[in-house]
Amino acid sequence: MSHGDLKPANVLVFRDGAGEMYAKLADFGYAGWAIGNTEKILIYPPRSRPWDAPEYHHRGFTVPAAKKLDVYSFGLLCLWLWFFDKPSLGALAANDKDGGQWPLEDFEILDRMKHEDTLRDFACSQVEATQNLSANEKADLVHFFISAIVSDPKERTITFEDMIILLGHRWQPGPASLDADQKEIDHSQIEFAVSAI
Repeated sequence: MSHGDLKPANVLVFRDGAGEMYAKLADFGYAGWAIGNTEKILIYPPRSRPWDAPEYHHRGFTVPAAKKLDVYSFGLLCLWLWFFDKPSLGALAANDKDGGQWPLEDFEILDRMKHEDTLRDFACSQVEATQNLSANEKADLVHFFISAIVSDPKERTITFEDMIILLGHRWQPGPASLDADQKEIDHSQIEFAVSAI
């Protein structure tokens, strides 16, 4: 399956009844999936700059190729979620050519970094500058970004299952139960009737 349009606007973040934060994907309007021969099915995802992968074009993608687009977009989305509001001093100094503009606030700069193929190095420098991570967590995150934000789709071989493992226990799938503010409906107790007004 391919979502087709992974970007911040399509991720809903909320707290459950216990106060834990969860993210859920939304807008599956461009999603595609196939059973059997996935090379014959074409998916036509939109161009959502800067979240689209470098190989994006307006022609259709096979399901395996669309999944690689999603891997890149998810890697970029994770980079943005982690660091969009907390740059390291080294990253700001390194990005001084943009007048001190933090690249994750300006989507044009982020798009340019994507096309210059500097996002992986940028992501790794951000991970290394993060002080509250263990050496193993840093190594896993560096591996995550090196594997996901790679310009050549042939080199982007990581699966979502492997990505989740590298993200660690805090990024495991959330509970399948209902949210605290939702109630399960017992459909056997619902009666429908037509009445005259």
